[in-house]
Amino acid sequence: MEKEHRTILRKNRQFLIRDLEPWKILNDLAEIFDEDDRDEVKAENTRKEQAEALLDMLPRKGPTAFKQFLRALNKRQPHLAIPMVEESRIDVSKCEEGKG
Repeated sequence: MEKEHRTILRKNRQFLIRDLEPWKILNDLAEIFDEDDRDEVKAENTRKEQAEALLDMLPRKGPTAFKQFLRALNKRQPHLAIPMVEESRIDVSKCEEGKG
């Protein structure tokens, strides 16, 4: 993941932890989160802890992880995606399924 994308995630972390519903986007992230990763997120006790676990793993999931996360978020919880889409200038409509 690019440094700029890590910075955007850090800046929006508290906002995401407060409102992110990880179970809504986990299946959309199947290409970057394998079954063990998804199980690890789901094993957390609270929604907030699940969001923290997902956000902690995300930066280590390769160069396309941020775009795929934004695409999934835009699809399921667009109000959370909009600030990061605007800051990163990524056109999520051009992020095809399975492509970075």
